[in-house]
Amino acid sequence: MASITPIILQNNQRQDGTWLVVYRLTHKRKSVYIKTSHVITKSQLNKDNTIKQKFIIDYLSADVKSLQETINKLGLKSEQYTAAQLKEILTVGSKEIDFIEYMEEFLEK
Repeated sequence: MASITPIILQNNQRQDGTWLVVYRLTHKRKSVYIKTSHVITKSQLNKDNTIKQKFIIDYLSADVKSLQETINKLGLKSEQYTAAQLKEILTVGSKEIDFIEYMEEFLEK
């Protein structure tokens, strides 16, 4: 089952000293990152660079819950996808999955 965690990537520090929060989507031991528009400062991080302020975690959890619900709607089909394919499904929105296109890609592999 895929998991989604809000994190910052240490090497993605912006010039103004802030970091862009990304969601790490982990599925089948592979991770991909989904960019967000949320920005965080050094004072909002623990020493190990995890998010420490509860109101930020609560704010981000609404997004995580929404993304997780989208994956849950796929049901058992979600196990057929790679992490990158799940990311595409989550970022494209409510686009219907073209089964024939998926099978053609699968058969090419």
